[in-house]
Amino acid sequence: VTGENVGLYAIQQNTLALSTSTNYSLTYVGANLTITQKPVTASITASDKTYDGTNTATITTCSISGKVVGDDVGCTVTNAHFASSNANAIPQTVTATVALSGLIASNYTLGTNTTATTTATITKADAHITVTPYTSGTTTYDNNPHTASGTAIGVESTPADLNSLLHLGGTTHTEAGDYPTDSWSFDGNGNYNSTSGVVHDSIAKANANITVTPYSVTYNGSAHTAVGSATGVGGVDLSSGFDLSGTTRTHAGDYPTDTWSFSGGVNYNDANGVIHDCIKKADATIVVTPYTSATTTYDGRPHTASGTATGVNGESLSGLDLGGTTHTNAGDYPSDPWTFTDGTGNYKNTSGTVHDSIAPKPVTVSITGGPFTYDGNPHSATIT
Repeated sequence: VTGENVGLYAIQQNTLALSTSTNYSLTYVGANLTITQKPVTASITASDKTYDGTNTATITTCSISGKVVGDDVGCTVTNAHFASSNANAIPQTVTATVALSGLIASNYTLGTNTTATTTATITKADAHITVTPYTSGTTTYDNNPHTASGTAIGVESTPADLNSLLHLGGTTHTEAGDYPTDSWSFDGNGNYNSTSGVVHDSIAKANANITVTPYSVTYNGSAHTAVGSATGVGGVDLSSGFDLSGTTRTHAGDYPTDTWSFSGGVNYNDANGVIHDCIKKADATIVVTPYTSATTTYDGRPHTASGTATGVNGESLSGLDLGGTTHTNAGDYPSDPWTFTDGTGNYKNTSGTVHDSIAPKPVTVSITGGPFTYDGNPHSATIT
């Protein structure tokens, strides 16, 4: 009988011949041949992995020791797992259930050693981190601090909330501006790597509430400037940012395009514009004093009314023309004209009349001649 694989084999009777056939007889007694399984040992290796919240392990090799050389016997593994699902800086035990495989696997046995162990490492994972900046497209200066928003979650099938480990304080700003390198950090823990990064934040400048009030006044010799007010968030006074010098005028005139500008500084937009200012001409103070027959008697010379023109600050003004009041001959002139033409541009032109008069000059008449005695001839008197 012959047998190779594990099993029970019956020994069969064969034709036997004795070397001395005369003295002996041959009797066959039946029996069985048994081949039992050969004990072997399985060993495994596992690959390192990154933390994923599970203790599942991946077996990279499984080998059999103690088998007959050349036999095609291998092994398969199931239920491979780390001792812990947490990351660890040092290797930890990996256990797997082992089964024999191959065409003649039944010739071998693992006995009670159906599990095998090895070591491998679970390294820390990178958390899923999202940091969302605030931008000038959506965020305008409002005197409040602004901070980027962010989330940090784990890699588990039901992700762990890791927000408490995410720090966004480096992205906090109140003033308007561009902040291209705001910093954030993530602490990490036993299962997650710490990390950090930058985000580009920006806060747009706000528009100030601006009012510029033009002036419409009468010339008084003083400089006039438009009045402006500017307020910001919360009613803060920003009037110091005004430049109203382009609206400053002293002389009478119409100024439809006077310019102003506003400097908003860090948090507010600059602005500018034009307004319509006006300084109206003033009335000059004009006094014209006539000459009268009570004080002026014909003397053969021309007489002219006297007059003065003064401005709003008592300054003497030229431009008073009294030529229309000039007379030489005695007479009554109830509507002598005068005119005032301003040369400065600050006063209204005007005109009027005055009542002048020149009294006739009294003369003495004397007559001399005679007495004459009649003699039939004409005689003349002399009149002086």
